Amino acid sequence: MSLSIVKTGIHCSVQDQGRWGHQRFGVPVSGCMDKHAASVANILCGNAHELAVMEFLMHGARIKFETDHLVAFSGGGAAPVVANNELPLHRAIFVPANTVVDLRYIDKGCRLYMAVAGGINTTIVMGSRSAYEAAGAGSRIWPGESLPVGIRTEVAERMIRQMAPHGVTVAKWGAVELLEEMGTDCIRVLRGPEWGQFSESARKKWLSAYYQVAQASDRMGYTLSGEPLHLAERKEMISTAVTAGTVQVVPDGSPLVLMADAQTTGGYPRIAQVIEADIALFAQKRPGDKIRFREVSEAVADQLFVNRVEERKRIEKTIAVKFCI
Repeated sequence: MSLSIVKTGIHCSVQDQGRWGHQRFGVPVSGCMDKHAASVANILCGNAHELAVMEFLMHGARIKFETDHLVAFSGGGAAPVVANNELPLHRAIFVPANTVVDLRYIDKGCRLYMAVAGGINTTIVMGSRSAYEAAGAGSRIWPGESLPVGIRTEVAERMIRQMAPHGVTVAKWGAVELLEEMGTDCIRVLRGPEWGQFSESARKKWLSAYYQVAQASDRMGYTLSGEPLHLAERKEMISTAVTAGTVQVVPDGSPLVLMADAQTTGGYPRIAQVIEADIALFAQKRPGDKIRFREVSEAVADQLFVNRVEERKRIEKTIAVKFCI
């Protein structure tokens, strides 16, 4: 089983939940920018949540399914369209052989994920199929490329048997609340290790002013424009650990929020850490979007993360019940 990427749009790549366990060697985790949306897409079509998916930067791509497939699209920035009929996000969709899907613009979000029952089955490099283009791990997808698909689960096979007789078919259940969450302009953070080294004025600005996602933003990090932030006393820092969601402040006072392809160490002061549950929301922001930051406690951050996990489990349970697994 395979599918072809006829047009790639702005950018597309294969991603999974990341290349964990190699940071000590300087290897970024990478993986999906919005790992929650990717997990939900996988679950909706009967996969384990960590299987590889396609990550599309907004609209413009075209996909041809050469055989029957069960797919799910989650995230934002684009919507799947078949023969001028827009299909919903965050639902399982059966697509018969030779179906062509175009990704068209929508006004919410930035990154769309396409899961296919069986998972995208490209080569594993250091425990992950994720593309990290800077080091040649995995690769960017180019027009005309055909991608292999893995073996479907029994859950997926049962879903297909129920949906296949009706042509392109959309499941009546899903996770539509994901699209609603993308409208929020509030991103929750914890205090960073160097929080106390910033001036009182800078700390107040950080938690009250609006910042804008700059054009100079990519999978490595989002630069923010707005009120500059300054240390109470200028000093040099030894490079230390950073990860996705770490907010560094560069010498001109601009905040830089590290993302999926972030380096493993950095030498700029860390004013904050975006909580795990909100990294997905932040990953869906586009250049020009305005955001503000709100401090929460570690206990709240932990509970919000648990809520995300439980949400995915509820979707899995719903599918199991519906298809008698």
